[in-house]
Amino acid sequence: MNRAWLGWGAALAVTAGSGWFLWQAAQRSGADAAELQRLRQAELALQQRLTSAEQQLQALGQPVLASGGGSARPGASAADVAAVRHHDEELTAQLHAKDEQLRHAEATLASLRDATKDLERRLEAAAERHQQAQAAEVALKEKVEEAARQLAALQKAAESKDARVATLEAAQRTLATKAEEASRNSAKWRKLTDDLEDVARRRETLVTNLATRYREASDTLRTLSLQLENRGAGAASGPNDLSRIQNAVTLAEEDLRQLRNLSTRARQLQKDLAAAK
Repeated sequence: MNRAWLGWGAALAVTAGSGWFLWQAAQRSGADAAELQRLRQAELALQQRLTSAEQQLQALGQPVLASGGGSARPGASAADVAAVRHHDEELTAQLHAKDEQLRHAEATLASLRDATKDLERRLEAAAERHQQAQAAEVALKEKVEEAARQLAALQKAAESKDARVATLEAAQRTLATKAEEASRNSAKWRKLTDDLEDVARRRETLVTNLATRYREASDTLRTLSLQLENRGAGAASGPNDLSRIQNAVTLAEEDLRQLRNLSTRARQLQKDLAAAK
């Protein structure tokens, strides 16, 4: 943009300077033309005066001198002839001087005309450069406007991107919080599940033990019943059978107590799992 303005300013300065020079040249050309016209009029007046002097010489009976020589005719006084000749010489000298001035004025006018033509060519070149600078300025302005539009679009896209990034960051933080909470809940669930599985295994063990003790007690009672039925045949029951039955019952009661405790623990773990979901 600065280069375009500088080029436009330079073109304008050249145009203005060329216009000023053309105006000055036109003024000088007009003055020289006026001076040339004045010199021509003066030359014409001198020619008329010279013609009048020659006519006076002829009236006096003297020949007209072409270059300052010749014989005088009788009938005219020497003073009159001398005066007329002197006047003729002065007019001739003035005419030569005016001719020289006229030639000088014509040469000066020709020089001014050449200078004017050169200035006109320079003015045309400056006008062409000015037009080129204007075209470059318009093109540069269009490029700047296009760049401004692209910048505005990029800024808008950046703002939209920033908004999306902020939304994604907020969602990421929410997901991180949920993931952390889920991790804690998962650890808690694993702990509760492990505890519940342990309780289940222990309950299975106790149920198995109770079944074993029940079979032992049943077998011992069956054996003892058979022994009592066969007492008359000489068979007798020993104290060991009763001791085994009592021991099995005691162990079974302990297993039942532990089984009830484990059942209570299992219900509590199930409640904790339901609350942790």
